[in-house]
Amino acid sequence: MKVVSTEKLPEKLKTILIIDNPTSKDLEDADVLIGWPSRINLVIEKCKNLKMIQTFSAGVDDLEFKLIPPHVKIFSNAGAYALPVAEHAWGLILAAAKGVNIKERLTAYQIYGRTLLVVGGGG
Repeated sequence: MKVVSTEKLPEKLKTILIIDNPTSKDLEDADVLIGWPSRINLVIEKCKNLKMIQTFSAGVDDLEFKLIPPHVKIFSNAGAYALPVAEHAWGLILAAAKGVNIKERLTAYQIYGRTLLVVGGGG
């Protein structure tokens, strides 16, 4: 099995992966292709032996599906960024409540003891 990445990965993976600049032959022989959708789209037509695509992104909306044969299985990184995004959102909420982005003095909202409704908190 040959796995090809469109991105630079840790050196330790070189024993099983073709990392960074795959040759045309590497792409032609690849069973698995991993990378960002925009980079995958650039090389997908050269991958004649492809069985699987794994994206680094949470979604696959940017993949050019018309270029991908129907037998190729596609996997995303859905959920991988859920916790960091949720923590970032809470950080932004706290920053807005405390006015950290405002240079002039203002009265900050007291958050303790309050209730916050989160609508549309999907992932």
